[in-house]
Amino acid sequence: MHIVTFVFKCVRNIAPAFFKDYFVKTSHNYFTRHKGLNIFIPKVSTESAKKGCYFFGAQDFNNLPSSIKETESLLIFKTLIKDFYIENS
Repeated sequence: MHIVTFVFKCVRNIAPAFFKDYFVKTSHNYFTRHKGLNIFIPKVSTESAKKGCYFFGAQDFNNLPSSIKETESLLIFKTLIKDFYIENS
């Protein structure tokens, strides 16, 4: 939950300036399974890199429903992901 919140802050430019370009947004308007806001998932070659914030955070953020990812408010986002993770546990 904390990693996804961090990704949200980076995407919405709420995070410190150091993390401004940490995640690369990809979005398009075509009707596909991945329509809307998504994060580019980097290619990694080791299993330990897959557990890192950069890879795991992007992957976890992309797996959220569009209604949660496109929320503008941090407070509402935190509430929605908390409910989402409770429902899917």
